[in-house]
Amino acid sequence: MGSAIEDHNNTTADEAESEWEEQNDDPHSHLPLPFIHIPSLPLPSLLGRRNCNEHGLAALADLELQLRIRQVNDALQSICFTLVDKAVLFRTKVHPASNQSAHTRTWGKVHEADTMLSRHAQIYRKCRKVMVALEADKVLMERYKLLINQDLKVTTAISDPNGSVCCMENLAWFWTMDIRRDTQESDWMSEFHRINWLCAKAVQDQWKEEVELIKSEVWWTINFFDSKSRQWEKLGMQSWEWGAVGHAVYATREAAIYATLRDQCPTKIADVNNSD
Repeated sequence: MGSAIEDHNNTTADEAESEWEEQNDDPHSHLPLPFIHIPSLPLPSLLGRRNCNEHGLAALADLELQLRIRQVNDALQSICFTLVDKAVLFRTKVHPASNQSAHTRTWGKVHEADTMLSRHAQIYRKCRKVMVALEADKVLMERYKLLINQDLKVTTAISDPNGSVCCMENLAWFWTMDIRRDTQESDWMSEFHRINWLCAKAVQDQWKEEVELIKSEVWWTINFFDSKSRQWEKLGMQSWEWGAVGHAVYATREAAIYATLRDQCPTKIADVNNSD
């Protein structure tokens, strides 16, 4: 009876303890670690805002809400950094890849970026769900909108900076948020904001030019109708002088048509402007 107690695998308790100690000393050991149960920490969000208020935990709920706000800010910042890293990968690694081996290695890095992006997006969505449970105010929930898969696409501002301005997609809502130290912590973020600012400035200048062209085209159209009306009036007068009655009547009708179009242009343009 002095022998050590044996377990179900015919291994003595002393041997199991010895193996466990050796495993802790050897980081490369393949022995299974003993199962350790780590209980989850109950937070006010699990109870809900109403139950927290009833049990005097409103202060803790407010504290968790503040912590969640910081957590979603960190998640959004990480999402921005990862998207920029992914865009730079497409620009500097994927597109210039000259062989299949380099192409495969590069896409491996892209998949790693996708994994990180999914992790940060999952953290953001969980935190936002908790904020809803804590009954965050409407202003706060409008600031932190729902994150959809369309928002996680790589922008072409860096991956294809020479692309057409008219093809530049609109940035996701979180790019315009004021997250501190984003440009200081990443040179690529500075380049991203700079390129997007230049693209937005180019689009603005393009639309200003279009407005000026439209205004000029309106006057060009009016002048064209007026010129054609006077031209047909002149031809009609010449036809009357020559005795060509049929030609004169036709020229008079054409002159009246162009005069009507000329007079209707300002009214039609005013109707279009008022429709906005």
